[in-house]
Amino acid sequence: MPSNRAKQKSDRAHQYIAEHYSWAKITDSLLITAQENGLDIYIFPEICPFERIDILNPQYLPEN
Repeated sequence: MPSNRAKQKSDRAHQYIAEHYSWAKITDSLLITAQENGLDIYIFPEICPFERIDILNPQYLPEN
């Protein structure tokens, strides 16, 4: 079981992601990832296939 301090850090991280979850930031991240890894930006989906609640859930694993 995580310590109280670890839980507080996790809660802050979840809050940060929830507040800053925006397409502009995601697009920037995709561009950086593509450039750093020599990938074509068009291999990434135009719309994030995951719900915000799933992204914030550390137990969530996509089926595919």
